[in-house]
Amino acid sequence: MPKFSVIIPVYNVQNYIRSCLDSLINQDYNDYEIILIDDGSTDDSGMICDEYKSKYCNIIVLHQENTGVSIARKNGINLASGEYLLFVDSDDKVLNTYFEVLGKNCDSDVVRFGSIYELQDGKMLYNVPNELEGKYSKEDIKNKIFPYLIQDNKARYYCPSLWSHAFKRDLFISNMVEERIQIGEDGACVIPCVYNANSLTIIHDCLYIYRYNNQSATKSKKAFDFEYPMKIYNHLSKKINLDEYDFRSQMNRKLTHELYHVTYSRFHLKEKYKVIKKDIKNNLYSNNVYVNAIKNARFKCLSGKLLRISLKWHLMYIFKIIAKVK
Repeated sequence: MPKFSVIIPVYNVQNYIRSCLDSLINQDYNDYEIILIDDGSTDDSGMICDEYKSKYCNIIVLHQENTGVSIARKNGINLASGEYLLFVDSDDKVLNTYFEVLGKNCDSDVVRFGSIYELQDGKMLYNVPNELEGKYSKEDIKNKIFPYLIQDNKARYYCPSLWSHAFKRDLFISNMVEERIQIGEDGACVIPCVYNANSLTIIHDCLYIYRYNNQSATKSKKAFDFEYPMKIYNHLSKKINLDEYDFRSQMNRKLTHELYHVTYSRFHLKEKYKVIKKDIKNNLYSNNVYVNAIKNARFKCLSGKLLRISLKWHLMYIFKIIAKVK
């Protein structure tokens, strides 16, 4: 059994996938496997995956019809045999010390590490975890992480990125999202994993290189569906006891924040203002879970207060303006 299984969903990234795989292969460490899930790519991505599989015995390739990143990851995990799961986006890279550093520090249920943002102009921004380095016990997690695990009243939250973590395989499988979600799947998996972990290790080494790609789901101007915050809410409600600590209040803030993103994204549709406004009111304000979350969300920061007020008082023109600049 290898120490690590690296899960990489692949979809139309022929210009990125080679450098991604080369960064993983060119390391002084061999106790790992790479699982590539070609999610119905229509460019040469699938062929490139097969090319690397033919050269390296620790690479597994699965070709499937397009189902989205959530299902692609799930199918990849079903093939994984590693003690820990790692997740890499196919348009990103890792440092050449990635496995070496993680191999020395993976003795907890969850390991969190830093990342580097590679901007389009070539500049590098280092993102070091805010938490202190070290190993956190269950009690430490409750005392130091739970207060902002989902989202605190200053709109701060624990890092939701899958690619910034290593997870014990069994822990992740029992907490992962098993249905397709447009955006926000990472946090929906990370939050219950940390909640249910008995130990957490934080290291400040920046091991992952996040590359700016205009086509990714979080950067392209797409209109997101109102069903996705509900899917996240339902998943977290099953995996976390929201009546513990102040998690229900934190969940209200998270839902309000997610609804803010969905609402302004609807103005990316090529429809008239009145049509979009009606669509938002029909889908947002007819949902009691959403209405109650907005009503009960309490923020101490100005940004949180403003987005809540905009949603509560149906200030759609503000979201239209935001959509133009986002």
